[in-house]
Amino acid sequence: MAVSKKPGKDSSGEYIYKKDRFGNKLLDEKGRPVLEHDLDEIAEGFVKFVKIRRA
Repeated sequence: MAVSKKPGKDSSGEYIYKKDRFGNKLLDEKGRPVLEHDLDEIAEGFVKFVKIRRA
C-alpha cells in the first residue's frame, strides 16, 4: 500500500505549492499555482500494479 509523503497541505491545512530555486511558486499552463503532492505518482503506480496483476 502506498503512502503519500507529500499530501499538498501542511499540518494546519494550508496548501503547499511547488517552488523554483528562488522560492517563487511554480504555475501550470493556466497560471494557477502547482500543489506539492505525490498523489499522481501513487495513482500511476497503482494502475501499473493492477495491469501486472491482471496479466
